[in-house]
Amino acid sequence: MPPASFGTSWDVDSDGTNDFELGNGGYTAQFDDLNGGRLVAPLIALMFGDGIQKLTYGAVISGDMTAYGFHANAQAGNSITYSGDIGIDASIGDWAVGQTGFFGFKFVSGGDTHYGWGSMQITGTPVGQGFTILEAWYNDIPDAPVFAGSTVPEPAAAALGLGALALGAAGVRRWRRARTT
Repeated sequence: MPPASFGTSWDVDSDGTNDFELGNGGYTAQFDDLNGGRLVAPLIALMFGDGIQKLTYGAVISGDMTAYGFHANAQAGNSITYSGDIGIDASIGDWAVGQTGFFGFKFVSGGDTHYGWGSMQITGTPVGQGFTILEAWYNDIPDAPVFAGSTVPEPAAAALGLGALALGAAGVRRWRRARTT
């Protein structure tokens, strides 16, 4: 389940390895990679390391993305908000205060890579905690893609191979946010 408060690690699949962390640096609200967890970032941001891309509904999250990529190394300091305004790493990815959108991620479990998406709302307030992860989903079939905002396979999945065809309800795990951070 996504963390309910800042300064809390998120173990996506409850395997004992923390994959991400919601950080509060006083004025900055951060969403950081840990261990094998990586966020989807715009390609331009990958040249500098940080960044988190806002994805459209239906965007494919997989190892074969061409318009975006995953951080190569764990990135700390992915600023979502700063002093009540949008943070630099979120703004690079087309986010703005007042928006709700999708983000993509991957993590490693048992040596296998899994892809997922989440829904995030950026409020800017309170300062230092200005975003909330509303829900998150991941595919428990290793290396199988997911589609941002969708929990069932789409017709385009057939073009991605047999692994994508198995993306039915049994292959997707879901978390809902219980409360606002």
